[in-house]
Amino acid sequence: SQIQSAIDRGVQYLSNAQTENGSWISYKSRYCSFDKKIEQPRVYPTLIILYALQHTRYEKDTFYQKGMQYIKDVMDENYLWSIDGKNHEMTYAFDRIPCFVDPDIDTTSTALILLGPSLNLEKENYIQIKKLFDDKILTQNGLYRTYLQGYYNKKSCPQYDYNNQPSLGANIHLLCFFEKYNLYSTLLSLGLQNSVLEKEYWKKAVYYRSLPYLTYLCTKAIENNAYSAQHL
Repeated sequence: SQIQSAIDRGVQYLSNAQTENGSWISYKSRYCSFDKKIEQPRVYPTLIILYALQHTRYEKDTFYQKGMQYIKDVMDENYLWSIDGKNHEMTYAFDRIPCFVDPDIDTTSTALILLGPSLNLEKENYIQIKKLFDDKILTQNGLYRTYLQGYYNKKSCPQYDYNNQPSLGANIHLLCFFEKYNLYSTLLSLGLQNSVLEKEYWKKAVYYRSLPYLTYLCTKAIENNAYSAQHL
């Protein structure tokens, strides 16, 4: 069909654009013309591409497996991920910031949703990851802040965008992680349900401010057995 042909062309483009180490490159610019573009860390854009192609026929393709291996390679020793990986690309390769970006729930949850089965983790490993999140960044309304601020102690970045407020999209990813691996998720689920009661709530959201994209994240969560996402 025409639709499948268009999808195949898009996936072929992604395959051709993949770098040698299995990642994909993304850029940012302060200008609408995209002049003076600056390369960004490759972990998160690579995750987003792999997540979109999860449960499709492309999972068996070499480029997909190569991307999964890249994500596995940038995992730290505690099964956590940051947006610039364990080698701290934001510090040593790109923005040259004078600190380390802490692991975050968005990147970590998405990586574990994709990679968990291949890592052969025990249930206790997942429980320990959740306990770390509960102890460090769980808020009173049931949502979690994005970054594990202070994870690298004095080397950690002292502050983050939006003062590290909970992100609706990041918490949807986290809900998916919790429910995929049968972790306690009731407080988080209720926190998310309360968050979407306000009129045009997505306009005040952190990082993810597109209603269609938030809907897509809920659809992916349900696809990964996080059935409480259907109430969002």
